[in-house]
Amino acid sequence: MNTNPNTQLNINKEALQKAIKWALSHDKQLLAKQAKDEHLTAIYRYYSTNTPNPSNHQNNATMDNAAGVSDTAKQIDEQNLSKLDITKSINDTPKELFVKVRFDTDKGKWIKPFYFDGQKYKLGEPNLTQKPLYLPQPIYQGDTVYLVEGEKCVHALLDIGLLATTTGGATTIGKCDLTPLLGCHCILWRDNDDSGHKWQDELITALNGLNISHSVMDIAGVLLPNNQPLADKGDCYDYIYSWYEYGEDDNGIKDMIQALPTITPVNQNSTDNPNDTPNYDYMDNLVEQEQKLKQAIDELARLPELQQLLAIGKVSKHFGIPKDKLTCLVNERKQGDFIPEITPSGEFVDGITLYKELYTLINEHICIEEPYKVAFVLWVIMTYLTDIAEILPIAWITAPEKACGKSTLLGLFGRLVNKPYETVNPSQAVFYRIMEYYKPTLLLDEVDNYLKDNKELLTVINAGYSIHACNIARVNMDKSGAVDNYSVFGARVFSGIGEMNGTFASRAIRFNMKRKGKDDKIKRLNRKTLTKSYTDQVQQRIKRWAVDNTHKVQAVDIPLLDITDRDFDNWYILLQIAHVLGVYDEALQACLSLCHQEKELSLNEQLLMDIREVFNQPRMRSVELLEKLNNDPMMNWQTYNNGQPLTARQLANKLKSFNIKPEKYRFGDSTTKGYELAKFISIFNKYLPKQIDDDIEIWDTPHIP
Repeated sequence: MNTNPNTQLNINKEALQKAIKWALSHDKQLLAKQAKDEHLTAIYRYYSTNTPNPSNHQNNATMDNAAGVSDTAKQIDEQNLSKLDITKSINDTPKELFVKVRFDTDKGKWIKPFYFDGQKYKLGEPNLTQKPLYLPQPIYQGDTVYLVEGEKCVHALLDIGLLATTTGGATTIGKCDLTPLLGCHCILWRDNDDSGHKWQDELITALNGLNISHSVMDIAGVLLPNNQPLADKGDCYDYIYSWYEYGEDDNGIKDMIQALPTITPVNQNSTDNPNDTPNYDYMDNLVEQEQKLKQAIDELARLPELQQLLAIGKVSKHFGIPKDKLTCLVNERKQGDFIPEITPSGEFVDGITLYKELYTLINEHICIEEPYKVAFVLWVIMTYLTDIAEILPIAWITAPEKACGKSTLLGLFGRLVNKPYETVNPSQAVFYRIMEYYKPTLLLDEVDNYLKDNKELLTVINAGYSIHACNIARVNMDKSGAVDNYSVFGARVFSGIGEMNGTFASRAIRFNMKRKGKDDKIKRLNRKTLTKSYTDQVQQRIKRWAVDNTHKVQAVDIPLLDITDRDFDNWYILLQIAHVLGVYDEALQACLSLCHQEKELSLNEQLLMDIREVFNQPRMRSVELLEKLNNDPMMNWQTYNNGQPLTARQLANKLKSFNIKPEKYRFGDSTTKGYELAKFISIFNKYLPKQIDDDIEIWDTPHIP
């Protein structure tokens, strides 16, 4: 019997080659993903021992990907398997338990285990009492080890010089042998999704049971080069390679990862000396303690980085709070400086004078119609009174084309509103955290490029309209599954070309921009023509007026107006402000003028409008109505269906929402499905301007059930 381990390894490799070939031709998932030999990207070997030979440390840290295997690979040969084998250098004692084979195609990834039964590799894992950690590189007591969710993430960390391992997934933690981690400090870096939360929770429980020191990565503090958080399902691999693409090298990324915020779970066994804990009763003088802690946080936030690192441990011990938590509070305090509070002016501010000052600014710098100028002044002041508002309408700057002054008006808003924060294409997480923690006036440009099709973000943005429905609930797995509420109620200015959907538009006061004519004379808006020192003083004066008149504004009741309920809600706080300013008549005139402007019809309303135009007889066949809609060059229905005409089914589905459906009617000597004009009349009157042709005679028609 040949006992040479290298010969045995060759036999296993040949057997693995056959097993993978079999899987490519028989496994349903691989067939569905249209996987081929060249899509094989990695082979991960799991051994019965968790300590590979330290002499092979450098070799084990290297991972060859599929791109380096063979550009014309027509079969999976032994050489290719050798290149893809991540853990091929081991000592004499470990026994291979199983391997994981990874394929990556355009249709997704496929990762499955194979084990050798002595004769061939079989798809699946052997029956094990405990499963090993994946450890391509040795670990020792005292090491810091990153625990991640997959082998790909392990090698991304190893490549930059950080120790890492994985349990292989959330479903294997209960059976995983974690004892090699005894004496190490583990940092858990989960994926940014629900399964990642589950994996983290189960792993914390298991580590606590073994008294293994650990902390968890604060995912909210893991920011990409564009200062955005990890995307949904994002992991450490995504983080590392985003910084590679940004131009960082291994050492730079390693330093950034080691500086990322971590959190120590509260149920972890404490090793602190109880004598280091303050000896006073924590329930006494809580207000005084809170003030002292806030003062300490402020002082720490102002220190240079190295001094802060030296001092933070002492402050943590003095107040008896975890060092990681104190670090988070200090970082939040430092971040708060980028949306500073505005200090009220020390002098009395007259309402009429303030109104004229703001009106002059928009009149001199923006070419826009009169009602919008009034709305601008009132909306700017509103941002200083959000605490008393129940509804905060969006300021929506829109235009049909470029070069109409949208960005200029957005810039003027940004110079005058309370606590402006300007960004582009924020994620949901950034949006609701910014709105909750800092209560800014959010300014977003070019929303037509990213907001129209982002239903999830649009839903969160719409939630910020009303104080009664503004909470976004998120499960915080770093707090043992507690539900955190984020209030997204706040003032928002959006700028973009074209139309937005109805729910967004109905929550907005619209500023329609047009290109200025040759005779329109306005000043350019920049830091020379309108200095920052001046606009800072204007902001301080607005803040003073708002502080002095908050209760007066809140006490004003606005009578019902001849506008829609939604428009009335949008203008209510603005009219309250105008009343106290002393410009109610001007504001009311602007309100009625803007609310009575012809609004953009929704798609369904446009369909009704077009049907009313072509339906020139008491009843009409479905085919005939469809032909009239699709053949009219002034209507858009000939290209509605992805460049193709509107279909009969689509027409019926749209009219179904108005409780109108095609029915059988008699047309001459035959019966066929069609529509009756009489059934449209009440719908026309309810949804469209009253413009019905009086020459059309309506009468009852026979109905065929």
